[in-house]
Amino acid sequence: MKNKVVAAILCIALMASLMTGCQPGTGNDETTKAPAKESTGAQDVESTGSETEAGTESKEIAVDHFAGTTIKVAVVKKANDTSTDWNQKEIFKLAEEATGIHVEWTVIDPSVSGDKIAVMLMSSEQPDVYLGALNESTLAANLDLFYDLSEEGLLETWAPNVVEIYNTSDYSWNALKWADGSIRSLLTGGLNKELGSYTAGTSVINMAWLEKTGKDIPTTADELYEVLVAFRDGDMDGDGDPTNEIPMSFCSGFWDGELMLYANAFGIGGNNTWQAVDHYKNIKDGKVVSTVDTVNYRAFLEFFHKLYAEGLLDTEGFSQTSDQYVTKRNGKNLGVAISSTTYLGEDAYMPFIYQGMEGVEPVLTGLVGGFAATRTNFCISAKSENVEAVLHWWNWLSKDAKTTSIAWGGSEFFYEEDGKLYQTNAKDLPEGYNAAIYGMHNYLPAYADGQRAIAHPDNKSSQVIIREEFTKEHLDLINKEGFPVAFGDAAKAEEKAFLEVELLAYIKTFTADAIVNGVTDASWEQHLKDLKAVQYYDWIQWYQDFVDEVNSR
Repeated sequence: MKNKVVAAILCIALMASLMTGCQPGTGNDETTKAPAKESTGAQDVESTGSETEAGTESKEIAVDHFAGTTIKVAVVKKANDTSTDWNQKEIFKLAEEATGIHVEWTVIDPSVSGDKIAVMLMSSEQPDVYLGALNESTLAANLDLFYDLSEEGLLETWAPNVVEIYNTSDYSWNALKWADGSIRSLLTGGLNKELGSYTAGTSVINMAWLEKTGKDIPTTADELYEVLVAFRDGDMDGDGDPTNEIPMSFCSGFWDGELMLYANAFGIGGNNTWQAVDHYKNIKDGKVVSTVDTVNYRAFLEFFHKLYAEGLLDTEGFSQTSDQYVTKRNGKNLGVAISSTTYLGEDAYMPFIYQGMEGVEPVLTGLVGGFAATRTNFCISAKSENVEAVLHWWNWLSKDAKTTSIAWGGSEFFYEEDGKLYQTNAKDLPEGYNAAIYGMHNYLPAYADGQRAIAHPDNKSSQVIIREEFTKEHLDLINKEGFPVAFGDAAKAEEKAFLEVELLAYIKTFTADAIVNGVTDASWEQHLKDLKAVQYYDWIQWYQDFVDEVNSR
């Protein structure tokens, strides 16, 4: 590497709580138990007055030190982001004006991101950075392709703001370290435990349609069935055609439309993230338990087959892209959906919870007071000749509360006043820009084309009030025990990735087939045998070994 200068740094007091966001799109963290903070493997930074006076980025490393440099960034966009030029996003315009670093973007559609990333990783030509593109298994299987950021003095010199953020957390450094002490990624998302409470995507219902039916919000599977029948037969949009409404939809594999989030009603909750795989296991009292071999799972499949067979469930759910699903949901010609938020307006969707089977309490997927950051969303290629420039660029994006908020929220989402943290009002957004439609993201920096009402503490939108009250009321339905925040041994991670190739494909296929064609005693018995054949219980044991090993550290 060039220009290796180890400089004293200024620790800028930066609020790590601003890094709050949804669970990534890629779903790459097992979270909630926080190991104690350790050294970065390079140099720990103490925020002292002497160090502050000794030197700052602005004094020893000019902010335009890399002016004229171009870095290449591959990013997976959010489905709701219709931007055509990422360099026109406000935050990246500001970053380039300040640092002189130009970004050449490769923007990857989320519906094909898995295949696209796999091809990119095999190419001899690599971007400097993969942003929001990797999960833990992919990173573990390709660890040597990414730069080891534990190199002495590297982060302290070129990303002092980032170091300061991590030093305010009790567990950031350990969460990033691999077993060999290397650091191959940087965090995005929330580091502040106080803000680490949220519900993931939940069932939401079209209140305008529900009012037309004269029915109450359903609280049981039977009541939901009756509402969906009324949606199907009642010409909800009033166009004279009762056949073009979609009573219920989902988008398999999409974080904000994932089918398995409906399984929450049957007592099958995921661990903090939105992906289907997080519903295939759970943890209780330190014991990793199976879920897709239970009577609850069979009941979930049987109920959704009934909906599918009677035209109440979107037949495109297993194949549609995230863009198609979001278009349907935003168009409000849809009765019940999975969503991470509600919508304002005449046809507002409202979150609701129903009991899927008698005697079983519904659960929610989410997080209570835990580690909300995503650990593999910012990875620098080992082939990059611009490592210092990339870190310098990222450091600028982490330079203060306002910049961090714009970078991750799509607007000046938070501001500080009298020592308190507030959200800004939508009217304060710069003219011509709107916040990302779902608010704060792990890897959608800056402004996206779309609309979302931003809440002010004294002028909260109904959307925000609804969501806050829903989360507050139902936190007890979230499993507060989660998987440890730690990378395991890379070889072991590869072992898990190998197990998952056939296993996850099988469960996804079986789930789709059971919902479309139904479940019989014979097909269920065969399913239980097939789970053994695809090493489902070896996978469960892998997680048990991981939990035991991390807890013994």
